[in-house]
Amino acid sequence: MASKNSTITKILTNKRRMFLFLLIGFFVIILISGGYKVYAYYHDSIASGILANKVGDFDTGDGDFNLMLYKENDEGKFVRVYAIPSDYYVFNDSLTSCTIPCNDGSGACSYSYDSINKTVSLTSNEKVTCKFYFEQVSNSDISVYVMIERNSGTHIYNSKSYSLVDSIPAYGYIYSGNYVCDSSAELIYNSETKKFRVATSTKNNCYAYFDLEGSTDVVVNTYVQDEFGRNAYTLVETIPANKIYTLNSTKSICTPITSGDAGTISYVDGYINISSNSPQTCDVYLDLETN
Repeated sequence: MASKNSTITKILTNKRRMFLFLLIGFFVIILISGGYKVYAYYHDSIASGILANKVGDFDTGDGDFNLMLYKENDEGKFVRVYAIPSDYYVFNDSLTSCTIPCNDGSGACSYSYDSINKTVSLTSNEKVTCKFYFEQVSNSDISVYVMIERNSGTHIYNSKSYSLVDSIPAYGYIYSGNYVCDSSAELIYNSETKKFRVATSTKNNCYAYFDLEGSTDVVVNTYVQDEFGRNAYTLVETIPANKIYTLNSTKSICTPITSGDAGTISYVDGYINISSNSPQTCDVYLDLETN
């Protein structure tokens, strides 16, 4: 009987140990499962927080996302900066990279750059570091086209006719302050140096409009020959209509009043034409034409 009772006690003891192991294992499973749910909930919360967040100029912290900014220097190398470059820099999307796939269409990670407000936006459901690159806009990437007012111009702007010219007029035109660019930009004109400064964050084409200033301040003194073959001339207000004259190109001359090139003189169909890009005093001599 003692041996039988001993066997029953061992069986009971083994059952208790098995039950205890099962109970401990059950609690371990619950704890692991609960811990995973807690981690998953925390991860989802972080993800939604990042997705709802819009980054401003820059963020170089050590948190769940980092934005690192690089701009091109005069030597063509990219250096780390801590603010988004303003004028004369363009965002280079091909160089920009992140530690996880971004802007691949999956929606898991995406970024964008607002060139007008100079801000970048980053959204991600994972920890990510993105490096944004900004390259210099060279002079060859910016073009300013000068448009001057003409009576029969090929381009209409603000109800006026304009024509494209190769350079800024030296005289007779004034910059109206009106311009049009392909992309957002600010055109600044220095009337003393006659040069433009273009504040732009991208490659650009701009059209600057110059209006007629009014009088070109060209003073014309007209002298007509008294008699054919004589070196005697009379200053007149108007060219006599009853005689035929030809231009004496040797004696006729234009002299700039302040600075600039001398104007050119022509006489066609009874009219004196002065081509000038600066204030001039022109002495025009007309010889009697032989019969």
